[in-house]
Amino acid sequence: MNEIYQHFKHEEKEFIDKASDWVDRVRENYEVISTNFLNPREVEILKSLANGADIKIFSSFDIVRTEMVKIILAPNFYELTLDDFQLSLIEIDFPSKFAKISHPQILGTILGQTGLERNKIGDIIVSDSQAQFFVDSKFTNLLSENISKIGKLGVKLYQVPFDMLITISNNVSNTRQKVLVVSSLRLDKLVASSFNISRKTAADLIDKGLVKLNYSVEERKETILEIGDLVSVRGYGRFTLINKLSLSKKDKNRVEVEITNKK
Repeated sequence: MNEIYQHFKHEEKEFIDKASDWVDRVRENYEVISTNFLNPREVEILKSLANGADIKIFSSFDIVRTEMVKIILAPNFYELTLDDFQLSLIEIDFPSKFAKISHPQILGTILGQTGLERNKIGDIIVSDSQAQFFVDSKFTNLLSENISKIGKLGVKLYQVPFDMLITISNNVSNTRQKVLVVSSLRLDKLVASSFNISRKTAADLIDKGLVKLNYSVEERKETILEIGDLVSVRGYGRFTLINKLSLSKKDKNRVEVEITNKK
């Protein structure tokens, strides 16, 4: 396992152990493993570990395009049916003409009122007038029976088909690309430049555990970012480092980022 660990970050060890066990159980015992919701980094790790294991990998992304997905690992003889993913899309009915609800309010209510773990809940999508989330199907009744309010708003939950998913186009107006000029690709410097805040503020956010790098909390301000890295900052939004450009006239790094500000 030490040879495997060296290709990943130290904080990913726990998931690597879990994913390796899944792969071994499918390969050696012919089990079918259905995961909880995984983020893109976890999916990348799982697929890397399963590479060459002679097993099948199915993703709920092939049914509906979401960031968080469920994966099924199975022996080669396994025939998939869509119901195997146990994936449900829940619509939140609330008085949108008079009030708004936010992603943190929805997630906080679900976890607080039901006791579910975060990985039982998939994407949460919020527009000006709608709110939806994905959940493991076995928990739909639990949710509808226990959630009647989000904040001070009375709400009703009901399952809807995937073709009623709020479209991404409703939510891209706050996403833009920006060229930054920075002395280095340190995490704190790119956070500061991306959201137009001071480097001290950025450092404080990192120290408080409010910054995630590729879906894991990152508390090292000096971490150097690479192309493709995704950084999310609570209260501000997220950005992806998408390109390294030529140096500036003063030999500083010019990089391109895609920024999604929190609404």
